[in-house]
Amino acid sequence: MSPAHAANVLQEIVEPRKTFRWPFRSDHRYFEGTVQGDRFKINRIINHRDSFLPIIEGSFRGAGSETIVTLNMRMAWLVVIFCSGFMLALLWSFIRQSAFHGAQTGLIGMMLFMYFLATVCFATEVRIAMRRRLELLRSGEIR
Repeated sequence: MSPAHAANVLQEIVEPRKTFRWPFRSDHRYFEGTVQGDRFKINRIINHRDSFLPIIEGSFRGAGSETIVTLNMRMAWLVVIFCSGFMLALLWSFIRQSAFHGAQTGLIGMMLFMYFLATVCFATEVRIAMRRRLELLRSGEIR
């Protein structure tokens, strides 16, 4: 499909971003955000809070008879800052602890837990969002 058709297909499942959304309404689309020309910035609509929900930014580019979709997925900046600050605080505590090795082991465990929590939760959300986008773009269907 052409880049313009791919943008139209994506636009069909993207609704404008809202500050407040009724949590139990079922008439919303799958993503919220903007699709402008060949660029888009979207995230999945969910009925609960999830700090690890990826923000998907991308573009469509024509390559002969094909369309190439370029994606960049990232966490919200506040989540990145919070997780990094928490891990830096743990690292600082680890550096300051020099005598008691049991506390150092606990600090390392907490840092690894925070890293794996962020990594696994973000990867799970990316997989969910990508599965839906790929289904839609491969089928080329417009509701």
